[in-house]
Amino acid sequence: MMNKVLLFVFLYFLTYGCDGDDAINQPYVAVVLPELVASDKTITIEGEGLDNKPNIVFNGNTISDFRVNSERITFQLPEGSSSGVLELSLEQTDFYFDTFIKVVDDRWEQLPSLPFAQFEMVNSLVGYATIDDGSLSKIRLYKTIDGGLNWIVILETEAASFFFEAYNSNQLWVYAGSNRFYRSMDGGLNWDETTVLDLRYLVKRLFFVSDQDGFLIAERGGNTYVFKSEDGGVQWKQSIEINAYDLDIVQTSTSSIQLIDYKTGTLYTTSDLGVEWFQGAIDLELGVGAKVGYGDIGYAFWNASINDKQSLYIKENPNDLWQMVSLPEFIANQKIIYVHLFDTDNIYILTKEGGNLYSTDGGVSWQLFFSESIPVTAVTALDATIFKIGKGILEKQEF
Repeated sequence: MMNKVLLFVFLYFLTYGCDGDDAINQPYVAVVLPELVASDKTITIEGEGLDNKPNIVFNGNTISDFRVNSERITFQLPEGSSSGVLELSLEQTDFYFDTFIKVVDDRWEQLPSLPFAQFEMVNSLVGYATIDDGSLSKIRLYKTIDGGLNWIVILETEAASFFFEAYNSNQLWVYAGSNRFYRSMDGGLNWDETTVLDLRYLVKRLFFVSDQDGFLIAERGGNTYVFKSEDGGVQWKQSIEINAYDLDIVQTSTSSIQLIDYKTGTLYTTSDLGVEWFQGAIDLELGVGAKVGYGDIGYAFWNASINDKQSLYIKENPNDLWQMVSLPEFIANQKIIYVHLFDTDNIYILTKEGGNLYSTDGGVSWQLFFSESIPVTAVTALDATIFKIGKGILEKQEF
């Protein structure tokens, strides 16, 4: 009796449990490996029913050299390939599969480092950095004199708020909270402690555009105050009071200093070291996370709001009109965190997800590669070199 029941169940399953051979042999892709691949290395597609004359396209180019069986397809990524879309279809079926392949960026020189939060190189050999763990413990300022190969501690102090400004290899300012500053004029060998402004002000930033001309940004009562020093930071006098707060710095140089209020898109600019300030507008709709920066040749403005998509605009001079740069569709799900303009053609973009985008034709075409050292905790530029730090790895690339 039991055998008859089992036979009935088996026959029922064969009759109604599947729709013939097509359902049993329906092809599918289970996984594509590796998730991050080096250029000219092997890609493996695993699944079932993959041997029905596959058509493989990567970055719009057909891959003709591959190995295939029912469960696996392998092929070598063409040398020099950048990240892009892998497409797979099979002959005489409606099967289609696509996925995005991330290619490792091997252009960066990597050096062991520390998870620095602020990092700045003042020349090819000398740089300064600090770690901010958000605690009230001791804060350490580090220095390298060999291009980042080795780091030594040159200052250790307790501070709830901390940042530094390195104008050159010798002149250093360190903010240690409560409007206290440490100043060194010999690269950190000796330090003087000084208090700048009274505690009614909350110091936000300090920077120097020459060894004598410095600017201090502070807030009080919802307003921003910019103070100026003409004697290397010994004395400070007010340059301007701005009826806004939480301003960001766009540009600092002897020819132009520019601040921006991202809430309103208002720009505050001086071209004579703070004697006169002029108010203007960014003239673009601000999106979430909007940011404007200054590169070697001009301004970049990204994350402007256009149909809820990321966008990038550039211009060479303050009075020029913004020119929109086309961004590739494959960064739609990535967040731009840094842009640097080396000239009107050469643009570098860094994304939060570790994407490195390069254009050599002003944004007409792009190449995208990925770094393994994410998240990036600090990025800075010096001349034609970009430095970035992630996962305790210092990476640098000369452009």
